[in-house]
Amino acid sequence: MATAPPAACAPDDPSCAGDSSGAAAVGRIASGHSHSCVIVGAGEIRCWGSNELTQVAPDRKPLFASAQRIPDIGDAVTLAAGTASSCAIRRDGSVSCWGERWTLDPSADPPRRTPTPVRVPEVGRVAALSLSINDQLCVFTPRQGITCLTSLPDGWRATRVSGIDDLAALEGNCALHRSGELACWPWIPAEGEPPFVARRVPTPPDLIAVKLQGLACGLDKSGQVWCWGPKASKDLRLGRPTTETAARVSGVRDAVAIASGEDHACALRRSGRVACWGSNYFGQRGDGERRPRKEPNDVPGIDDATGITAGKAFSCATRKSGAVTCWGMSERGQLGNGLAESMLSPTRISRAIGVIDIDAGGLSTCAALESGKVQCWGNVERFSSDAMLAPTEVGGIEEARLVSTGVGRTCAVNAAGKLRCWKYEGDATRSRFGAPVDVNLPSAVTALDVGQDHSCAVLDTKELHCWGVNAFGQLGDGTRADRVAPVKVAGLTRVVRVAVGAQHTCALGEDGKIRCWGRNDRMQTRGAAGADATKPLVVAGVAASQSLAAGDSHSCAVLRDGNVRCWGLLPTRRPNNDDGAPPTPIDDLTGVIDITGDGSHLCARLSSGKVRCVGRSSSRVIGAHAEKWDDLVKVDPTLAPVAELDCRTYHCCARTSNRELWCWGESGHGQLGLGPTLWSDTPVNVLGL
Repeated sequence: MATAPPAACAPDDPSCAGDSSGAAAVGRIASGHSHSCVIVGAGEIRCWGSNELTQVAPDRKPLFASAQRIPDIGDAVTLAAGTASSCAIRRDGSVSCWGERWTLDPSADPPRRTPTPVRVPEVGRVAALSLSINDQLCVFTPRQGITCLTSLPDGWRATRVSGIDDLAALEGNCALHRSGELACWPWIPAEGEPPFVARRVPTPPDLIAVKLQGLACGLDKSGQVWCWGPKASKDLRLGRPTTETAARVSGVRDAVAIASGEDHACALRRSGRVACWGSNYFGQRGDGERRPRKEPNDVPGIDDATGITAGKAFSCATRKSGAVTCWGMSERGQLGNGLAESMLSPTRISRAIGVIDIDAGGLSTCAALESGKVQCWGNVERFSSDAMLAPTEVGGIEEARLVSTGVGRTCAVNAAGKLRCWKYEGDATRSRFGAPVDVNLPSAVTALDVGQDHSCAVLDTKELHCWGVNAFGQLGDGTRADRVAPVKVAGLTRVVRVAVGAQHTCALGEDGKIRCWGRNDRMQTRGAAGADATKPLVVAGVAASQSLAAGDSHSCAVLRDGNVRCWGLLPTRRPNNDDGAPPTPIDDLTGVIDITGDGSHLCARLSSGKVRCVGRSSSRVIGAHAEKWDDLVKVDPTLAPVAELDCRTYHCCARTSNRELWCWGESGHGQLGLGPTLWSDTPVNVLGL
């Protein structure tokens, strides 16, 4: 839903990462030549992009394609980004900077390099700051006016700027007067002139903001945007006055903020839309093309922006949700989406949180992290009204590599292939997990699926072992006896994957065949009509399969050609297979790698890394985007390529190639990790920005 952006972002507003007060490169999001930074939460900073001069992180890696936390800063209120450095105003009015030219701390005795941001000494309580393209820092304090500082081996050099007494905004080596006039000064003081001298520049009337990083543009009180030509833009970037006048940009009369790159510019409209114009070779206009245009066009898919910024050949926008999307050049990771490749359309930035495995239970979700820990959230116990509304770490789990959650219990596999499981022990006053216990198996676990009442594990010997309730023969040992300890499934060898349904089980073998057993009231195992199977039966018609899934009363196979076949009580308006007919093709889904779903929908991970879903429009996984029962829904195309997908009756979760976690659907029991939120029709970043 399109909404107008707020007037400005409060510094301590955890839901807002942008700034819509007229500033873009200085605000809660800022871009330099090839990197960007954003303030999140109460004042932490995340940066991404080129890191050749440590402008993103103290690590000497040349680039970071996902957002990195800047250490030792948790109270930032305003950002500025230059060519190879960044600075922030802290809540106490002090300034901290990072990047190669700031890693020498001259306040130390003797001066030394530091891997953390450096506090700029003796500048007073700073109200505004800017970084020029040569990374010179200029600050404004009510008592001292404008001072420009440089970090040198023997200390700091501070130079006053004269000629400014009514500052409205700082931008590079220029200051905007409250009267709307612009004044600029050179990088180096003229000979015989100790202070910088600011000289007036002809401007359109009533300017309230200027951007001089590349293409020089200004914004007036009425919402009209003006831009100078290439020569004047270069002069202004260098702090040299120009006699050239700015020209009106047609088609933009409702701007509240502007941003400029080297050869392109963007404006944030009052409606929350973003319009861009100029060079487009790297997709910096965000319109899915590479053709340059002088006329502004709205960036597709953005109608809730709260702030904008631009670098050399890329652009970024903060969204009302607090997310950040970027587009354009990204060979140095400038887009922050985990990939070092340019994007012609907006893509979400990511925070490197390291999710390596996920599983969606009926009303809960769990994730195994790169750290080896496991976090779970939602209603992890059947019939319980108590829910964990935010991700909660499970104690006693180390080196986790796989995780699977069912109803009331969850299991994880560590790096050695050992299996540990735990139960939920919540009550009316406290949510908690029980102590994990070892599950004894004859060898290491390579695949796992925990269901409603039974669980199965594939071993490195290619055997399959199952345990739990066995009323319908779902353990596959030829009996109906429940098993506390795992038992080997009869007659199965060379198993590679397993899928556990509500009361039936299916396994995929190395030969590409699928075998199912357990409850068969809806032909979900493809056995004799109405007859349960206590041992595995080969499913005809899906002999060349690469993946499988099992729902409440249906099963699906992904064939090696990328097509999908399903049988049982299907969650779509197609003929069901509970009459014994051959497995039904799901024609809308092609190029499929994995299939998942339960109850009212099916979702597929495609070879392109995208996600497509089909099913009932009543499903929250699909609902708001479907006009009729079987509409094929494309799930948020701005997500990075999806590496893992898992869906249950009420929600879905996707792990992206940059190890982020995104979930969508119903969240009345906290299964999206969003706190007391009922649902989200679009993917939300559970553990990231």
